[in-house]
Amino acid sequence: MITMLAIALAAADAEGIRRLLHTAVVTVVDSGGATGDAPTGVLHGPDAAAAALQHSAVSAAVTTASVNAAPGIVIRHQGRITAVVCANTRAGQIVELWIIRNPEKLRRWDRS
Repeated sequence: MITMLAIALAAADAEGIRRLLHTAVVTVVDSGGATGDAPTGVLHGPDAAAAALQHSAVSAAVTTASVNAAPGIVIRHQGRITAVVCANTRAGQIVELWIIRNPEKLRRWDRS
């Protein structure tokens, strides 16, 4: 499921992203207060989740990686990690998403 999400994100395929999301998906965006114009906080529904994901991946390199010992996505802008995404799935759809954009938390990722 994460691989399909990464492919859809890399292709900027909004409909492909939405198809993977449950209608009641809950997304938590941790920006650490550094939001700019990005969505932040707890978001509900596939449209909000897709928008937050796409905002994080504009003009970015999208790859899969192990995140907390589970499949996840790493998003890089100009070689620098700007977001890490993890998800919970149920019955073939993503029901929970976490988008980590908090610069303090991402510093550890940029060192590895």
